[in-house]
Parts: sequence; structure tokens; C-alpha cells
Amino acid sequence: MTEKAERLFEVLKRELQSVCPDAVVIPEERSISYHDPDFFLEVIPRKYGLGILIDLEFARSAEISEHLEDASQWTFIMYAAFSGGTYCKVEKEQEIMSILPAVRLAHARGAAG
Repeated sequence: MTEKAERLFEVLKRELQSVCPDAVVIPEERSISYHDPDFFLEVIPRKYGLGILIDLEFARSAEISEHLEDASQWTFIMYAAFSGGTYCKVEKEQEIMSILPAVRLAHARGAAG
């Protein structure tokens, strides 16, 4: 993981601990996934930041942030263990803050089981 990606991951990790303190963190082959109890988020290190896959239909998250993209029709996401949902490329700390409402929605949906 690059220094930039590691720095962004530390910010994201801190925010996730306040949003979903009971989430289980699972290291995947090339990413880190979050479950509570179901999967709701995957963090994929990238050269210039992080790729974040949120297990939430894009229609439910489209208005939250301009940084979010519909990944439901993508064939695959490089190095991701999961697929579909909403994707975001994060290169700045502010982008993490802008997508947290979508993460909260995905977590609430997953925690409701």
C-alpha cells in the first residue's frame, strides 16, 4: 500500500469505527472487507488512493456524492473480492467524508439483516 493510500485508509478506518464499531474487518487477498453481519464495504488500495466498493444500489446513493459511480454493470473491479453496488475512487480526505452517508446506509441495511 502506498503512503497516500495508507494515510487515507487510516482516516477511513477511524471514521468507520465511529459509524459501525461492531463491524468485523476481514482481510481479503488484495483488499479489506467490512461485515456487520453481512458485507457492506470493501476497501481496495490503489496507487494514488483507495477504491471503495459500497454494497448499496447506486439509485439509493447517487445523490449523496458526485464521487460515487454505479458499479452494478461492471464486469469486474480490479483486485476486489466483491462486485456490484456503488464504487468510489478516493484520493482526498474530503472525499471520504462525502461518501460516509452512503456507507451508513449500506451498514444500516446490512446490520438489519
